[in-house]
Amino acid sequence: MQNLNPPTVDPDNTFEAIVNAKMGQRRNQLRTLTPQVQQRFSEYANCRMELARINPSPFNGGERDDLLHCYEVSTLPLSKLKASIRTAQRPNLQHVCQYCGFAPASGFDHYLAKSIYPEFSVNALNLIPSCSECNGLKDDKFLSDGSRSFVNFYYDAIPTQRFLFAYLIFTQGYPVVQFQLQNNGQIDLEMFRRLESHFLNLNLYVRLKQFSTSSIAEARAVVIANASPGDGATEIAGLYQTAANALFREFSPNHWKASLFEALSRSEQFCEMR
Repeated sequence: MQNLNPPTVDPDNTFEAIVNAKMGQRRNQLRTLTPQVQQRFSEYANCRMELARINPSPFNGGERDDLLHCYEVSTLPLSKLKASIRTAQRPNLQHVCQYCGFAPASGFDHYLAKSIYPEFSVNALNLIPSCSECNGLKDDKFLSDGSRSFVNFYYDAIPTQRFLFAYLIFTQGYPVVQFQLQNNGQIDLEMFRRLESHFLNLNLYVRLKQFSTSSIAEARAVVIANASPGDGATEIAGLYQTAANALFREFSPNHWKASLFEALSRSEQFCEMR
């Protein structure tokens, strides 16, 4: 889970290009809506640090359908917009969903759901690369008791302090990983509440546990292949911790696989398995 670079494309120009790629009556209707849409884009930019303050959408009926058409029907300007969002990211983040941190980012989530805010359906700042499962679980949810329920990877400052921890347990002789969020007291309480809500709403505790099952076997195979014949549990633990440290440096202090490797390194029972 890492911050993404906010897209730098001009939302007004992008919207006009998409509108111009339409035909007939729909293009004319969208051109009529353009000044109002661009005003809403300005409001989004002004509220980007706390989108809970944004006003309800003024569009409905046929206007809503026209605005959704901008995203739901592919055009060359829309394809360019999606490509520009991806290429704005570091290479190791371009194709990984940051909502979960492990699945391929095969599509885009509308942070403010397009079903509720159709005017933002092609606003680059509202489009966050995501996997299909996170996108489906998030759906049109946004607020809970007036507070945002999900991390905004463009504008929420994801803590640099550790908050994601993994623990290894054995069930019927098989290693199983459980993930937990912990606040060591240095993380802002509202941000930590949002992280907890994010993990619960996206079912990440269960999904990470399931996804880690195959990763444990893979990690063990790689480490054992690189171990010396005389290495014992202490040396094996050191190899897992070395791998964890490399992942922490490359990604973040809260990378799920780094936390997994760290948990493996701390399990004497696991490190004794050959």
